[in-house]
Amino acid sequence: MGAKPNSKTILRAFNQTKNVLVAGQVKPATTFLTRLKGLLGTSQLARDQGLYIKPCGAIHMIGMTYAIDAIFFDDQLIVVGTESNIPPGKLLVQFKGATSVLELKAGTIEDLQIDVGDKFLVEAQE
Repeated sequence: MGAKPNSKTILRAFNQTKNVLVAGQVKPATTFLTRLKGLLGTSQLARDQGLYIKPCGAIHMIGMTYAIDAIFFDDQLIVVGTESNIPPGKLLVQFKGATSVLELKAGTIEDLQIDVGDKFLVEAQE
């Protein structure tokens, strides 16, 4: 990802390994406050929506009201871990080497067959 996105920027997450668009309406969370808030206060994610948190090596689900999927990336946006259907209230999910996380609608990882080692592109919409 190039320039640091602001709160109005919309990103897209593309799995280059599988040649598939994973989400086209991804909000960035790159400041302390946006990372702290995360998805709190939302009621669900649509299939094409997500939240990209950077820097981030671990997430929690305290205060959430719905399950999500999470994809953990290293500095090169290579998947180092995935967690599906993370339930509300879960205390900690983390993967060694993770520096950013993409949170998605529950079921997305299985539906799109996202695997550890897949290479992603996360960039601003044009």
